[in-house]
Amino acid sequence: MTVCKPPNNQNQNEDPMEFLIQENGTLRKEVMELSKYIVDNWNATHDIGTKVIVTDDDGKTFEGVTKYRAYLFGGNTQPVVFLESKGAYDLTRVRPLEGLDD
Repeated sequence: MTVCKPPNNQNQNEDPMEFLIQENGTLRKEVMELSKYIVDNWNATHDIGTKVIVTDDDGKTFEGVTKYRAYLFGGNTQPVVFLESKGAYDLTRVRPLEGLDD
């Protein structure tokens, strides 16, 4: 897998994530591939019904249970997973409870 790296000559006033977007406004292929990898890896290692811990926007955590397999929201952009009675969450903020140190 190819990982997209930011240009070395990036202006400090520019958005640091701008390198992820192509000139036509779409995400670079490498970003889409990484997002797909995250989803595929999660689905290969976690079943529906997995107990998870989620970190919200405020840094608070809560427990939940996955309702569906992870997928790419919007077709190819954001890896998410739906939780029972909670909605969809960014997969990068979701960790399985099994195997976590208490």
